[in-house]
Amino acid sequence: RKHALKYQAVTPPDGIIVHLHGPKPGSRHDAYLLAQSGLVEKLQRVLVVSGTRYVIYGDPAYGINDVIVSGFNGARLNEHQAEFKSPH
Repeated sequence: RKHALKYQAVTPPDGIIVHLHGPKPGSRHDAYLLAQSGLVEKLQRVLVVSGTRYVIYGDPAYGINDVIVSGFNGARLNEHQAEFKSPH
């Protein structure tokens, strides 16, 4: 049997950890960590600057909401999804 601990972290481009939640048992789903951390609510308060709403990029396990976006999984992407996922 293997044991693991999970942490959830948010890091901006400079690499400094600005949010750290955990540890939680490694068997817990990432979405559970997100819900337990209260991160979405915190981000909703701080990601509006001078009337502009910003978002962070997260793991696809988090889904998409008004403050976290993620890539699309799978080979069958519609045109809008493929454009969003494209690096250019």
